[in-house]
Amino acid sequence: MTTLQVAPASPKRMTTTPACPSNQIGEVNLKIQPVLPAGSPIFSIHRDSSPAFWVNGQPGRGDPTLRKLERDVAGLNAIDPYLSSSPTPVFLQMLDSVGEKALHMVNTDPARTPSFTAFGNPDYFVTDGTISCGSNPCVDYHFAWSHGDIQPEIATNWLGLVGPGVKNLGIDSKTWTDHTNVRSTTLALAGLRDTYINDGRVLIEAIDTNALPQSLIAHRATLLRLGDAYEQVNASFGQFGLDLLTASTRALKSTDETQYESIETSIASLAGQRDALAAQIKAALNAAAFDDQAINEQSAKDWIAQAQSLIDQANALAAS
Repeated sequence: MTTLQVAPASPKRMTTTPACPSNQIGEVNLKIQPVLPAGSPIFSIHRDSSPAFWVNGQPGRGDPTLRKLERDVAGLNAIDPYLSSSPTPVFLQMLDSVGEKALHMVNTDPARTPSFTAFGNPDYFVTDGTISCGSNPCVDYHFAWSHGDIQPEIATNWLGLVGPGVKNLGIDSKTWTDHTNVRSTTLALAGLRDTYINDGRVLIEAIDTNALPQSLIAHRATLLRLGDAYEQVNASFGQFGLDLLTASTRALKSTDETQYESIETSIASLAGQRDALAAQIKAALNAAAFDDQAINEQSAKDWIAQAQSLIDQANALAAS
């Protein structure tokens, strides 16, 4: 079961108080353009509680107009009637293209890479379209849930496993996993393999020993530690990713462009090191799962140490 913990700027204050009776349910709708300063660049967004922003013309991440928009978005405050009658921050964390790459949000099509992504208070549904529930913001009772955000109530999911070879464990709230492991685990239980390397690992914690190949039984304790280190350094909601998200937020909110560039350079460097390490670990985990190649004990311990070092460096960057 995935677990995670997840934090900006001089606010623009929206003082309209949406109606909110005690039994109210519904998303807090916010149309983004009217609450930003006049003269903001033209952009489109992916509508949700964590909207991705695409600024027209795809300006480089250091473009002054884009940087100002990022700070303006970071500083937005509005009244969320579920929280307070006073304005509170709309957005809590932010990434631009550097942080998005670190959290695996970038693919090979540059047109699909957002200029930046703002992770909001999960009560909000942020839109660039029309809202029809009254003031801006306002509570829309037609919808009661958002997704794609970073808070535990949205990002924590459950996975049910049942079938031959699956242990009868009941509810397991301790094993840290995410979506990428589902496919690897399913293939292993079915005795199948694919032609490419999976990003996930086999959840050997949930599988009977007699249903596992010897290569996933050997060095079990180290294999479990390696799988955990791999996820914490590589998964988007792993500790490494969450700490880089915190550092990225500070960078995007900063009015000091030297500080912004310094943090961004550090994020890119750590992410590059992580990618190289994750590729090695991923290959070894896949070989153990599907090619009957047990992990090398010493190599695994070295990778665990390297992963922990990167996690520690990301944590230090977040705290600096």
